[in-house]
Amino acid sequence: MDETLSPLQDTVIHKKQDAISLHMLIRDNDTSAIASYCKNLKTDDIQIIESFDKEGNTPLICAINQKNEEITELLLTFGANPNQPNEKGDTPLIATVKANVPSMTLRLIEEGAHINQTNSDQESPLKIATKLDHKECVNALIEHGASFTKNNASPTKHSINPTQTYLDSISSFIRAHATKENSAKIIKSIFENSIRATETYLNRSFDNKALSDNLEKLRGYISDSFPNLESEKFVLNISRKIIVNIHSQIKILLIQDNDTHSINLMSKAENSSEEQIAKLKYLDTKINSHEENNAQTKNKINQDNSSSTISSQIHSKDCDFMTDKILCRTARHDVVLTITASIKPHYLRTNTQIEKIIHLSKDLLNEEELSRVSEILKSCSNEEELSSEGIKSIEQILRHGKAEKIHILHFSNHTHVDNDIYSEAIETGATIHCLQYPSIAEETNDFVLTGIANLNKLLDDGIHPDKIFLQGRKDQEEIINITLEQFTKRGVRLTKIMLDQNKDCKSDHRIFSPHFPIAISEGCNKSIFDNINKIHNKTKISFTKNQLINLFIASQQEFLRSSGKHRNPTLPNERVENIIGLTDGDDQSEFHVE
Repeated sequence: MDETLSPLQDTVIHKKQDAISLHMLIRDNDTSAIASYCKNLKTDDIQIIESFDKEGNTPLICAINQKNEEITELLLTFGANPNQPNEKGDTPLIATVKANVPSMTLRLIEEGAHINQTNSDQESPLKIATKLDHKECVNALIEHGASFTKNNASPTKHSINPTQTYLDSISSFIRAHATKENSAKIIKSIFENSIRATETYLNRSFDNKALSDNLEKLRGYISDSFPNLESEKFVLNISRKIIVNIHSQIKILLIQDNDTHSINLMSKAENSSEEQIAKLKYLDTKINSHEENNAQTKNKINQDNSSSTISSQIHSKDCDFMTDKILCRTARHDVVLTITASIKPHYLRTNTQIEKIIHLSKDLLNEEELSRVSEILKSCSNEEELSSEGIKSIEQILRHGKAEKIHILHFSNHTHVDNDIYSEAIETGATIHCLQYPSIAEETNDFVLTGIANLNKLLDDGIHPDKIFLQGRKDQEEIINITLEQFTKRGVRLTKIMLDQNKDCKSDHRIFSPHFPIAISEGCNKSIFDNINKIHNKTKISFTKNQLINLFIASQQEFLRSSGKHRNPTLPNERVENIIGLTDGDDQSEFHVE
């Protein structure tokens, strides 16, 4: 009998062995070996990062259980799913809570972990943190909008997205009747099922009779669409109409109850349904066009032209370059898909990387900080990676944008990450997002709505408003100011950085012009700028723009931590979708995409 393995059998065995090897390396805390291992993984083998060991844990959860932040960061960098539960139903976020490592809890939230995803015992991360009396984890979760009861669906082996589940539920009710006789009874059934789905989505109940009485507004539209219900476009359009209709009926009640969370969820559902329609209609045209632009941008980055682009070697070693398609509204109530380019610096891991940053900021460090950096550098050879504790200490001393997990939205109307943006990201450690205005933008409000869409994306990703800065030059100031104003009207005051020298720009804890001497607003708490002035008076050096931004981040974040009244809530009191002052138009009209 021939015992030779088939190619498929051989591949399966090797993948199982590879998965076992990865788990063993994690248990041994062999960071450098794990980094090398992950870099050599082929696309077809990437599922190894989601494999289970004999205890039913993924590599990410194994690293978290060992409280190894360095390996956790490596696995996330190489594609580990922050929402993949283990075989017992615990998600990585729940694992960080049980391990009582609040810094890892925050890191997973930043990476997109679903903050209310429950385990098989129907316990949310917040409930577990409270039961275990892990106070720092409790504070981190509450700060990012966690609750005890919302989204208590049992976990699966896939990511749980309550908004997508809600949209899918309504679409499924419509498809179930696609071939049935058109009747008032069937239409009413679709609507009532949608109300029940809404109650599940928001985890609260409503007066169904009052909502059903409003069905007549939708009946004509749905009836006319029944012959086309096999078309995905029509199904999605009807789903959107139902969501908009329900939202309009319950919004007053939600406001009266001060239920900000539900208001944001309903707005997010509307936005997500519009995005699905846009992507469906323009999958082969707009998306491909954006991909071509993205490819061109990456080619520019790979050119070794220091005056305008980033070399591919520096790009791949020190940061991640990412692009994302964002659904943006226009002042004419159309929507478009546009592209945003982001540059996310890696953590400083080696002696060589750290020395580069020290060279740029050594004049800003006091003796104690220089001594601490020197001790950390002595602990590793030139290319040997630091411990997770060493990395955290280095970032807190050298790059406050990385230590504070700051996100900067750069208003520049191009996705070309030029040398100035790259330098700012590397020197401060902040993640910088370069937005691109849609090609059909015609007026200021179109540009503002693009900024609003990008800010909503950051908030949806769990970024706290205090960690988001808007940045631009003089020619973008009007757009930035209107964008800021729209969030201020909804209870959130974001931070603005104006890069141009502007004598009229007075700095405070929410506005900063990175030029010395700093002009300070009347009534501003001057302690925010004490450290900058102290360093300047001692060294008499000429600060660079990036040095000033780095120092401002440190001072501002410390000020916000010590002054509760100046901190923002986790979310606006309502989702910012339209510019206050614009006519919202007829929400029941046909949805258009440009």
